[in-house]
Amino acid sequence: MTFRPLTEPIDYIVLAGRRSPGIATIEGADTPRDFDERRGFGVSFARLRFRGVKLARFKVLIELVTEQDWDDWHTWKDLVARPEIESDPRRQSSSIFPRLTAPPLDIEHPILADLGITAVVIENALQPVQTDPGKWAIEIRCIEYRAPIVALEQTQGARDRQGDNIESQIELNSRTIAELSNPAGLAGT
Repeated sequence: MTFRPLTEPIDYIVLAGRRSPGIATIEGADTPRDFDERRGFGVSFARLRFRGVKLARFKVLIELVTEQDWDDWHTWKDLVARPEIESDPRRQSSSIFPRLTAPPLDIEHPILADLGITAVVIENALQPVQTDPGKWAIEIRCIEYRAPIVALEQTQGARDRQGDNIESQIELNSRTIAELSNPAGLAGT
């Protein structure tokens, strides 16, 4: 889906298959990467080693301006509500060890699709704040959900030790010298 905000504005998100109420705006969505900066003593600049892709953190700002927006919010807000405490019936003292669940939710919006963000967990849902007379805003903080990908590979530029090649060459030369020093192939002479 190509996002054309001037001709086809999209002022909502779809979270877990349900359209958000009011007017939704996405703020701060990005595609962060992780680098290890390696610098030597007395050296300007550094070598960078790519360490993978980090999870995006962003906000969805929902503005409510009509009574219908508020009615829709009250039916939609359970998606972003604080996680319920689940008791494990297999444990005898489940009240001592409650379990919280915050499952990832599918999210749809063209801006997020362009960034490859398709699922989130809700980090926090803030209280409604009046921004103008008759206009309220609710900030929802999201963290991208993406299952980890194992990417084990050797560091770029690693080579065999120089000594290994020299040792094998010395061994080959020693055998050649031994063969040449005994031209008749007589053993023990």
